[in-house]
Amino acid sequence: MRILYLDIDTTRPDHLGCYGYFRNTSPNIDEVAKDGVIFTNYYCSDAPCLPSRTALLTG
Repeated sequence: MRILYLDIDTTRPDHLGCYGYFRNTSPNIDEVAKDGVIFTNYYCSDAPCLPSRTALLTG
């Protein structure tokens, strides 16, 4: 199994085509997402970026 984890700071899902945004702002991300898994619910355990990313990867 291969995992491609994209962690892009300050990119909101409501501005990505794979989440329904009507403008063509993310064609490459949309192409990858077409055959992948898209998360619709993610709850942040910590507000600062680094602890939140650590919690996502380690549980």
